[in-house]
Amino acid sequence: MKLFSWFKKQLFGNELDELQQQKADQIGHRGFWLAWWLLLISLLVQSIAGAPMSQMAAEWVVFMTMCVYGAVEWIRNGIWTIADSRPSLRKNLVWSATAAVAFFIYLLVRNSRQSWWEPGDWWGAAVGGAVTGLLCLGMLQLGSWLYYKRRRTLDNPEDDTPDEDTEEKPQNGPDDNP
Repeated sequence: MKLFSWFKKQLFGNELDELQQQKADQIGHRGFWLAWWLLLISLLVQSIAGAPMSQMAAEWVVFMTMCVYGAVEWIRNGIWTIADSRPSLRKNLVWSATAAVAFFIYLLVRNSRQSWWEPGDWWGAAVGGAVTGLLCLGMLQLGSWLYYKRRRTLDNPEDDTPDEDTEEKPQNGPDDNP
């Protein structure tokens, strides 16, 4: 058992001071976002180049795992953004419109390999951008609702109030006889 304890201490022991721990967290944060952006760029470039989905499947799974993990953990911990701003309908509309325009441009570029000036490509890209914007707005609004629900739970924990069942009832003493 001592050998196991030694390995556990060597692998998982934390002898960092507060500043070192903050720096380690910052490095992990930057590493997460670097990997996220590089995977997104890689998926976009491969898609525009016409690579089959089977070739991009592993990257897509890692990318989506990072997305889901990040969203779940940030909402679970009551964090919306690094800047600690609060979500609002206005901000969600701006980000949804940004996603819609970005996806519209992506579809135009991807479809430009076949025919750039075909009216059908423009309409298809416009519909794809609009649907993406609406889906993005819906997901951001759902995330906002979950964020505020979680913040209420974290800010007003109900564990601080004693339950009626656990309160001690005073015992009748010799002076308390009716």
